[in-house]
Amino acid sequence: MSAENKLNAFLQADAAPDRDPVFMAALEERMARIRLHARLRRHAVLAIAASAVVFGLIKASGLSMVGAVAQFAADLAATPGLALAGLIVAGAMLLPRILPGNGRT
Repeated sequence: MSAENKLNAFLQADAAPDRDPVFMAALEERMARIRLHARLRRHAVLAIAASAVVFGLIKASGLSMVGAVAQFAADLAATPGLALAGLIVAGAMLLPRILPGNGRT
């Protein structure tokens, strides 16, 4: 048997696996990080836009930040049904994400 045949036999005897689990795990982790960063950027932009709208509305109403918060708290205390409705809506939106076995991963 020649040296070339021995080398070919050695290389073919220990062939690489079809899938490399370490590479696949690293690739999936990188893809998850990219999706996470994209989601964080999107949420940051939405939070900044919502803050600008809220601060603009407060400024347009002529109230200070403390006055606006006090007015909001007074309105909320005067209408307890509004607070209850807000809690129900928030619960309906958040419970599917919190409870296990909802089919989402």
